[in-house]
Amino acid sequence: MPSRIAALVAERGERAAPDAALVEGRTGQTVTWGDLAGRVDEWTGRSDLAGRAVLLKEERPLAFITAYLGLLAAGAVVFPMAPDAPETDVAAALAGFGIDVNPEANPMNPASRSQAAPVGWAEPGTVVLRTSGTTGTPKGVPLGEARLLHAASLVARHHGFSPDDTVYSSLPLFHINAQVVGVLASLVSGATLAVDDRFHRRGFWDVMDRCGVTVINAVPAILAILAEEPPAATVAARIRFARSASAPLPPTTLRRFEERCGIGVLETYGMTEAAGQICANPLEPAARRPGSVGPPVSLDLRVVDGQGATVAPGAAGLIEILGPTVVDHYLVPGAPPSRVPAGGASGWLRTGDVGYRDDGGFVHLLGRIDGVINRGGEKVYPRHVEDVLRRHPGVAEVAVVGEPDPVLGERPVAFVVARARTPGNGLTNGLTHGLRGDPAGDLARFQEELFELCERELSRHQRPARIHLARSLPSTPTGKVRPDALRAMAAS
Repeated sequence: MPSRIAALVAERGERAAPDAALVEGRTGQTVTWGDLAGRVDEWTGRSDLAGRAVLLKEERPLAFITAYLGLLAAGAVVFPMAPDAPETDVAAALAGFGIDVNPEANPMNPASRSQAAPVGWAEPGTVVLRTSGTTGTPKGVPLGEARLLHAASLVARHHGFSPDDTVYSSLPLFHINAQVVGVLASLVSGATLAVDDRFHRRGFWDVMDRCGVTVINAVPAILAILAEEPPAATVAARIRFARSASAPLPPTTLRRFEERCGIGVLETYGMTEAAGQICANPLEPAARRPGSVGPPVSLDLRVVDGQGATVAPGAAGLIEILGPTVVDHYLVPGAPPSRVPAGGASGWLRTGDVGYRDDGGFVHLLGRIDGVINRGGEKVYPRHVEDVLRRHPGVAEVAVVGEPDPVLGERPVAFVVARARTPGNGLTNGLTHGLRGDPAGDLARFQEELFELCERELSRHQRPARIHLARSLPSTPTGKVRPDALRAMAAS
């Protein structure tokens, strides 16, 4: 079957050949739709790639995107991985999928003519991303071209992308968000995509101005940083909204970013198994609900109890999804890889997230099911405790995890990064940077105020047993805090 991606790129190349398809923000390097069409057409001519598993490991963003589109157009089975991943880790991770990582046989080299046979466990034109492996051996999530493009079309339609837009994303291209919300949603809508290899704090707003950005694709950690360095009003006026995904957005971060930057935030929710997007707040600012990730977008979502029964609005439970963008199976590494169902007998996929729906159908996330803390039979949702701690103006970042308790089973502990005091923000406490007087005394008082806040605002079983002050929180490339690393820190 002819590649839809190849047809879309060729169509854009004919209709808008001189217009910018891709721009690298920091360097200004530009790829026009005509250039992109020509490069993808070269890949499409590689008949040796059809159905073959290929490792895509590229640091340069424009080169990654060109290869990504070209490999899919050629019918390859693409395994994107982090460009800085050690070769030993890459080989170990992909050995079960039969991918040859020998540089001499690398099909990214146009001169290479490997004799590897097409795989039989994935359709041609499929991207395979890996699960985190926190609950066992990492599995492959196969996302075919049709599913990816359908998801991208939903994103583009919901967000109102058009050829008049320039979408900016500095998120990792080897993850689903940047691929669907950035690369493919821009392709299906004709928008220009501005990218960088990573988030660069210095000069960020200059890049937005120079590239004429109208939409920012970001994560909460990036929005928190940008809120401390607001843009000029002329730059903010052009930006329609900043999209937040990949991790829960603290209400304090949302308010601070919107108030200081003058740019609205669109909270969303997604996962790899849903090809990126599950929920999104409405495009109309007045219809958004801060603290919610919005209603489901073109898929079914339900909240169930431990027995699988749907719970009432406002009641917390496990989030399950069903729809055309949701995968129906995983790939388990083996010789050859095997397929296992992604959902239950009824087809519903359990996301692993806990949350609830309000009376309007908007979804509110409370955390991961494996992150819920059981303190003597009482459930403690980390997000609730984190939101209370963020009410202190000196808190920049916070994460709550459970640690073993000899009597109650588990107890919550908090890790807090204090906001450095800067002129005009009214803080009396923070990390040693910017403190006056006795830093140790300031930090002790800061910690004491956090405990007092918890005593006022939280039930006894919800209050952290300990509050650790940290300089940073361990996180993934997409900005998600790593609870496993925090639990290890608590134990040490």
